Amino acid sequence: MRGLRFRKVAVGGTFDTLHAGGHTALLFTALNYGLKVLVGVTSDEFAQAYKAYKVKR
Repeated sequence: MRGLRFRKVAVGGTFDTLHAGGHTALLFTALNYGLKVLVGVTSDEFAQAYKAYKVKR
């Protein structure tokens, strides 16, 4: 059951590797709360500086 409360929902993150834990849960939760979801993704440069491992391209 969808708990739609908003027309638009925005989420963001470093999705260099999409995993079943937090990433997909975040996206499905956003889809539950809004009719439209805007997903912001950080740049490769930011992810490389932020993450301890090499960014996959």
